[in-house]
Amino acid sequence: MEYQESESEESRRLLSEGSSENGGFDTTYHTMQIDSSSGDEQSALLKIVQRTADRVIDVSAINSTNMEYQDLADRENQYRQKLNLTLSSSLQKKKILTVGIRDPQAVLSSPLIDSKFITLVQQAALAANNAVSEIKIQHKENLVVPFTVP
Repeated sequence: MEYQESESEESRRLLSEGSSENGGFDTTYHTMQIDSSSGDEQSALLKIVQRTADRVIDVSAINSTNMEYQDLADRENQYRQKLNLTLSSSLQKKKILTVGIRDPQAVLSSPLIDSKFITLVQQAALAANNAVSEIKIQHKENLVVPFTVP
């Protein structure tokens, strides 16, 4: 008996029949007016809800018999254009490798730096660091002197 109940539960529609008449979602909030006395936070939230509702793709309307083929084709073209626009803008990223390098192939194909040169640079940096750490400043005069107004 439980098997038959679960089978009927699986074949039940998730969205009611009436939901596809208006596109599958309640559009009553589109007609709401923003009350200026409710504050900026409420109007900002309402704008976010309206913007999100405009971008919703209603999958229940695809199986609806109320929609004409031309409407479906128009929606498909509209979604395809939005998708292509989003994808093309996301692919326009800066190339990190070529920033500041005129010919990256020449730089990457050049021979490696000799280890003797690397050792020389490391020793020079160590000597410079030691010299800077040995610098001592001796004060000869006061840095701040009293200012007297006559």
